[in-house]
Amino acid sequence: MTATVCDGSPRTLQQAASRALVELLGLDLAELNWHVPQTGAAAGTLVGVCDGGEAPERVDAVDAWAHHLRVTPVWRRTGTGTGGEYCAAGEHQGAPVIVRAWLPEAPMEANA
Repeated sequence: MTATVCDGSPRTLQQAASRALVELLGLDLAELNWHVPQTGAAAGTLVGVCDGGEAPERVDAVDAWAHHLRVTPVWRRTGTGTGGEYCAAGEHQGAPVIVRAWLPEAPMEANA
């Protein structure tokens, strides 16, 4: 495999993320909706959103992706209610990867 030089431009960041995504799609993990931002702080980051299934299934999906990325998922409450985002952030083939799911309550309650 030939190493590709990444010059930090939006195009090369997206190309690196796309190469990583091709490999990730071959794994036996929950299917996600993926996108790769072109600009901003998340430029070149693979962002996978788990928006299918019930809350416990979304928790399990993020947990499985976190295990693969060798990271610990985090819970962030959003707004004034009990809901929030459960996410795991790591790297695959040098490309930043974020997997997230919105939950109506903290993951401990969602899996209760």
